[in-house]
Amino acid sequence: MEYKNQENVDQTREVDSFHHDLRTQLSAIVSLSTLIRKSRNPANCTALLEALHLAANNAMAMMEDGAAMHEALPTDSMQLVKLLKDFEQVASGLAEARGAHFRLVLDPALKSTAFASPDPTYFNRLFTLLLDNAIKYAPDSTITLSATIKEGNELALDFADNGPGFGVADPSLLFEPYQRGTSSEGVAGSGLGLWSVKTIVEMMHGKIWAAANKPTGAVFFVRLPLDVVATAPLPEDKDDSDTKATTEDGLGFAGLIVDDNATNQLIISELLKAMGCATSHASSGEEALTRLASEQATDLPDFMLLDIRMEGMDGWELAGRIRDNKAWDAMPLIAVSSDPTPAALAPFDGWMQRPIDPERLQSMLSDLVKS
Repeated sequence: MEYKNQENVDQTREVDSFHHDLRTQLSAIVSLSTLIRKSRNPANCTALLEALHLAANNAMAMMEDGAAMHEALPTDSMQLVKLLKDFEQVASGLAEARGAHFRLVLDPALKSTAFASPDPTYFNRLFTLLLDNAIKYAPDSTITLSATIKEGNELALDFADNGPGFGVADPSLLFEPYQRGTSSEGVAGSGLGLWSVKTIVEMMHGKIWAAANKPTGAVFFVRLPLDVVATAPLPEDKDDSDTKATTEDGLGFAGLIVDDNATNQLIISELLKAMGCATSHASSGEEALTRLASEQATDLPDFMLLDIRMEGMDGWELAGRIRDNKAWDAMPLIAVSSDPTPAALAPFDGWMQRPIDPERLQSMLSDLVKS
């Protein structure tokens, strides 16, 4: 019985931690979108939109990974500098929204080394939790993330602020679940953020500790072992001029979007318009079939994007009905779903998993649609 009770306690902490971390990511999205709404500077909006996109991807990745924090992390080769600079975009926007300032200090040695390390989702989760903690308890402060490589390929991440500090004699207590510093009075919180940080760091086989910053504030020290997979200069970000040229010229296709969610319709429509495509919409399978039946052969759409999970007639049934009609059976059909691509794709020609990758969608349309 005692073992069962402890198991329940552990599961409760795990779920509470997941909810806390996801709420932190969603809060970032809200803050960034608020900045965009208030901004009158188009150049500033572009940077904020990039940060918003990254924050939304982090939240989506968390949802797909689930609440489990005990499973072994997958590893992949990555350029750490890019990950850190991507986070800088998000952090700068979030700090600005709270009257704080964020800066990133990089060790030059990081620019010529690639590492096999845990999925970037966990790095972003770690960074965002530490940033949220600093912004929450040290508003209007300067927050600095310093990244360096120590002897033995150890990654050192120092997250510092010049706020009031945490105000506890034993900083190790901050990493216990439901514990908060004395400076937290009047600040909303659950006491789970730093416990989540410690859990993630330990999953990466690293360590974390805290100390008072000088002259004021707090600093969190993270040390992570990383395996070097490349020491030659890493390639710069790929030149996407070809993609941009195609987008500026425009694909020139007409597409029918079938989705019972108006927000999804809007998002996909804007993506397609940016590629130079004309769009029309149907909110159900039945409406889509009615629209197709009313069109002349020369006025049919060049392609269709079908949401898989619609009320009534779903995407699978709609695609089957279209294939059964000789007037439409050659039309390129692309499924849109949060589910991964199934082993059997028919009757679809392509499958786009949410969140939609614009470059992949553009490439798929170029391959499937005959001009």
